[in-house]
Amino acid sequence: MFVKKFKRVYEISFSKLFKQSSEKNENEVHVCWGQFQVDALRIACLKIQVQYRSGTEIVEPEMEEKNNIGIIVDKVPSYFLLILFGALLLLGYLTYLVDISVPNAVSEIEAGNTRFSEERAWRHLREIVGHGPRVAGSEYHLQKTADLKALVDEIARTSVQAVHTDWQLVSGDYWLGYRRPFLNAYGNVSNIIAVVEGASGLGADETAHTSILFNCHHDSVPTSPGASDNALFCAAMVETLYLLSRRTAKLKHNVVFLFNGAEENPLQGVAGFLKHPWSKGVNGLVNLDSAGMNAKSILFQVTDPRVLAAYSRSVPRPNAQALGEALFSSGIVPSDTDFRVFRDDGSIYGTLLLRYILPQSFHFEGGAQTSSGLRCPIALCIDIAFYFMGHVYHTRHDSLDFLEAGVLQHSGDLIHEIAKEMADSDDFYTKSKPSAAVYWDFMNLFMFAYSYRTADIVDSLILIFAVTSVLYYHWIVGFRWTLTKELFFSALGRILSICAGVALLWSLTAIMVSTTIQLRYISRSWIVVPVFWLPYLIGAVFTSQYFDAWRCKKVGLNRSRRVAQAMASTRLILCLVTFVLLCVGNSATLRYVFTLPLLWMSATSFFTLTVMKNVNIKAWQQLILEILLAIPSQMLMFMVAIKVNALMLPIMGRSPTATPDYLVAGLNTVLVILASIPLSGIELLFSRLRLWLSLCCALIVCLALMFTPFNPYGERESGAVLQRHFWFHSEITTYNVEGTETDRRTGIWFGHTEVNVPQSILDVITEKNIVLDNHKTDFTDDCEQYLYCNLPMLTPRTIENSPNSLWVDFSAPSVATPAPTFILNNRSCDGNSCTLRFSMTGPTHMSVAFSPRESVNFTAWSFSAPVRKTTDWHGRPVYFVYYARATHSDHVSPVDFSLTFSLSSTPVYGSEKNDSKIAAVEMRSMCAVSLKDRCRNTYIRERCNLEDDEKVEDSDRYQRPVRIVATHLAYFRVVVITALFEGDAYTMCPNPAPPAIPPTPSLETQCIQAAMKRGASTRVDMLKDEYEYIEDALWNAAHG
Repeated sequence: MFVKKFKRVYEISFSKLFKQSSEKNENEVHVCWGQFQVDALRIACLKIQVQYRSGTEIVEPEMEEKNNIGIIVDKVPSYFLLILFGALLLLGYLTYLVDISVPNAVSEIEAGNTRFSEERAWRHLREIVGHGPRVAGSEYHLQKTADLKALVDEIARTSVQAVHTDWQLVSGDYWLGYRRPFLNAYGNVSNIIAVVEGASGLGADETAHTSILFNCHHDSVPTSPGASDNALFCAAMVETLYLLSRRTAKLKHNVVFLFNGAEENPLQGVAGFLKHPWSKGVNGLVNLDSAGMNAKSILFQVTDPRVLAAYSRSVPRPNAQALGEALFSSGIVPSDTDFRVFRDDGSIYGTLLLRYILPQSFHFEGGAQTSSGLRCPIALCIDIAFYFMGHVYHTRHDSLDFLEAGVLQHSGDLIHEIAKEMADSDDFYTKSKPSAAVYWDFMNLFMFAYSYRTADIVDSLILIFAVTSVLYYHWIVGFRWTLTKELFFSALGRILSICAGVALLWSLTAIMVSTTIQLRYISRSWIVVPVFWLPYLIGAVFTSQYFDAWRCKKVGLNRSRRVAQAMASTRLILCLVTFVLLCVGNSATLRYVFTLPLLWMSATSFFTLTVMKNVNIKAWQQLILEILLAIPSQMLMFMVAIKVNALMLPIMGRSPTATPDYLVAGLNTVLVILASIPLSGIELLFSRLRLWLSLCCALIVCLALMFTPFNPYGERESGAVLQRHFWFHSEITTYNVEGTETDRRTGIWFGHTEVNVPQSILDVITEKNIVLDNHKTDFTDDCEQYLYCNLPMLTPRTIENSPNSLWVDFSAPSVATPAPTFILNNRSCDGNSCTLRFSMTGPTHMSVAFSPRESVNFTAWSFSAPVRKTTDWHGRPVYFVYYARATHSDHVSPVDFSLTFSLSSTPVYGSEKNDSKIAAVEMRSMCAVSLKDRCRNTYIRERCNLEDDEKVEDSDRYQRPVRIVATHLAYFRVVVITALFEGDAYTMCPNPAPPAIPPTPSLETQCIQAAMKRGASTRVDMLKDEYEYIEDALWNAAHG
């Protein structure tokens, strides 16, 4: 049979050759004829491609770089591979431009009272931002809260629809389920609330009936003026309130605008709002937050398909990727938003419009678990975030100076359109159970959204369709075992190419980490392409080509068919990955990143295979065809890669990991593999002749950029990347179990915020020939001996900054106001159970951590949240209570609480191993706050030399420090703070000293309410000069 086929092919070839003899040189014809006689199995002559078709089978001779008579066959020269790389870079840049594009600003005249106007919203924004940080608890925060209340009151006064406003003051506590959880207690949180009354109206008990809630926070961290985080969204909400209040037609549902005043505290404003009667009827939520600046917001987390549907219907240019849900649930993003509180404790769900948000993994108790692994009590959620320029997050560059035109217009259009859509929708008359979804957009043109169950069905159908496309390829080339075996060999070649690319990438990354400075990509995000993407592509292309050179000697498929074979094997590998993810379950938010390119590749393969079956196209024609067909899928993959890198790269600038470049290399390994999927296989169209030269040229560019020691940080006044410093000016006093002071130290602790800190500080100290009398970088012994390493930890999360940190001895900080006190007021025991009642006074931010001693169990506290431990230390549970006073007052009331312990056996005092090393109480200070030893305070001086503990236990009349009375029950530590310095920080003045006799809590509330009426006066930042001196020192430390 084979001889007959070959004879037929031979006759066709000779007849074609003879017919063209008039156009050919006779010597060439003679040579070709001799070639056929000598080697009849090699049917290649000049540029004539000879084929024999029988049904659907195509049998073609192998065509090498040159045939035996020295004539070049059809292929694309290898140097065109560099042009392809350049074209893909251009396509990626165009995708980036689409991703960051925003609408043009609309003037107030153009907008009237029906459209959102950026010009009008900028007036609100300037009023909200003011001239400095709005730290919850500071006097300036109180002043700007009063200004915001006046702003919404003016809108209510001139409105067409009924608008109600309120200034809520609320106290309470709840369990904050971070990765390092703790009890989050708050006092006098200030929330400004406005309601545009809809047809549902308000009840007689002042509760709002069916409502849609929009939430932003108007406070900021001490290190930033908070223009984008989060004043911009608050300004957009004020403008939306203005537009809705002037509608002539009433909306079906109330629209509640919450301007919460303590999100950065953290997450306390929303917890307070949940006690407000207007929160009871909320059936849909849009939460707004920020972790960056500029560009468009992205929808990235959903538990309410109704709000998702409203977003899809109302937003003209949707920007949504469910992949963000997979990233945040993984816990690799180290921040959180108010969305957690709404979802965990409020039974309110909807959408989170986050401007550059960085939430972390959600660990919380109670509620039903959705298919995505999120727990939601009743409500539903959607997250939307701005994700570009995350390096400005919580720095002084988050200011009005760096906000770009059109960003506020984009935000306002989005909020206004969603508000109108949701408030007039019949879907929000009732609450519904949470339901996760898969959603994605294509280039902001259109959006798809479907449930997890639908996602399983859709992905299964895509899997079947893709397998069909592989079978179609097999049908085209012929169902024979040799070709099936070659298909599996081709898949093996794809896998080996991936492994070779990864090996080259990681080998160069290891050399780069050991020889150059890390984090260069946080100021030059484009550098990930030559540093991480290009090495992978070079290694993968080289391996693919030479694996194909080995296999092409075994099979009779020409170059074009081998490309089709490589693409079919790529689809086969994606089918296997999809099948595994379908079996794993709860992977829908990740799975679509694989199934969407698989769907597009499978659909286009039917077209290209059909063309190759019926038309004899040249290599360059096939190359252009494959590239054009792959553009939509390629742009989608580029869009995903751009979003992920824009979100994750700035996080490395505040991650304490020692090798962030390895994390970025791992992330971009996955991204470049995904981005190369749509065109995987077309590299075989290029000639192997001088291929090494083209790849070496690309590698030289890669190495030049990889080992150039760029400064990771930008110019100081350019708005570029700043090196972050997290430091505390502290006084730490340690006591042993008998209550005797064993150690006192004063100095500055520089936390390990990122890989180049604090080494950059030590480098500049060495360069300036500054001699440190005493400094410390190794805290291993302290971490073993003391709870939280005997370092000033305001919250449990701060412990992440302790490894490789720096302590420098320095003079004592200024005294905190009001002066901190931590007093045991009363102790009552019943059998083996003892209740200790404490009174704590101090500045705006304080924390208490304690760990029961052996044979002692902690059973209850007076807080409303259930008792939960934060962590373990030497096999003992640790409990952490954080308290923040969120609204400034000239009168400060003490914080009273109780702790109950039970004894499982009689403890032995003074005889435990290493007992003298256990601190009974640690009184310490943070950030310009001094907590002096209370024995130096005349108020308790006489209490310091009391009789032995055994004698004191019979009397409760002594208000003694907890370090003496409670020492045998638990190991205590107390931390206070008035201002937090992080990176390029601002600072607010400390609060004025309290009166000699602290007022009652009701008096404190009355004082705040009086300030609401008269407005707070502006405080001059008396510490500004001192801060600028410190700022200059930190800048010099980072940049020399």
